[in-house]
Amino acid sequence: MAFETGFAVKWLIEQQINGDPELNFNPDNGDVLAPYLTWGPYLWIDGQNPREDGRVWLQEDLRGDCTHPSESGANKVADMMLEFFLTDPTTHSWFPSNS
Repeated sequence: MAFETGFAVKWLIEQQINGDPELNFNPDNGDVLAPYLTWGPYLWIDGQNPREDGRVWLQEDLRGDCTHPSESGANKVADMMLEFFLTDPTTHSWFPSNS
């Protein structure tokens, strides 16, 4: 399911980029009806097959349902979220940095 969710998010962001009035976040373009949409960290990993960044999901990173993260998996998700917030230009105005 997580892989397919990536497509749904992609299509939603594309709709906002293409000016869908129902997804307007800019008051200069009329009523604000939606927040600014952007990519966050991509959490999908093909199990133990490493991504380009070397990340893998191990069996112990998942709960018994093989979907939700265990404590070790939640730590991996938190690391990916923090890395994103510290490095993405769209977060610099509101997310604290180390400097």
